[in-house]
Amino acid sequence: MNEDSVERLFVASLRSALENTAPERLDVFESWFPPGDRRPRFHIAPVMGAVSYLGRDVEFYNVVMEKAGRIAAAWSYEQLSHVERKFWASMPQSGRERAVKRLLRTGLRNIQRHGELSARREDPKLFLILSNSFFCRAVHGNGPVCLYYASLFSGLMERAGLRWSAVVESSCGESNRTECRFEASS
Repeated sequence: MNEDSVERLFVASLRSALENTAPERLDVFESWFPPGDRRPRFHIAPVMGAVSYLGRDVEFYNVVMEKAGRIAAAWSYEQLSHVERKFWASMPQSGRERAVKRLLRTGLRNIQRHGELSARREDPKLFLILSNSFFCRAVHGNGPVCLYYASLFSGLMERAGLRWSAVVESSCGESNRTECRFEASS
């Protein structure tokens, strides 16, 4: 599968997280993504460079990626049509739980079109497998690598009123270098 781009929402949410968290570090980010750049998609190489650079400082990376994922979740949920948001709000909890894959795939596609997500429910948890994560390729080190996606998924489920709003990365890149696994619990 050819993955050569990342959607604008990722770059915008990362920029917003940096502006709120560490504006003094924004100049390095802007060397990859100049202010005012409104392209709908960005080539994967500068995105991986920026993510890899941020990954050098694990604590900073964690703070920025968690915040950026939450921002992306809010923006992704707002991009759902008014009808879709009303539909989600009116569904009973069991109906929302059945439709969770669609919600999370929508959020993922707003970031990375070539990512694939599967979900398996084993009460009381929800297990998510994300294939083709560019974070797995860009960041190496200890701690959660795909924290951005964990925060994105958590934020989307929280906004949709689902019981699984605590999402953590359980493994990243073990069996497949670009596969990340998450566990969601209440």
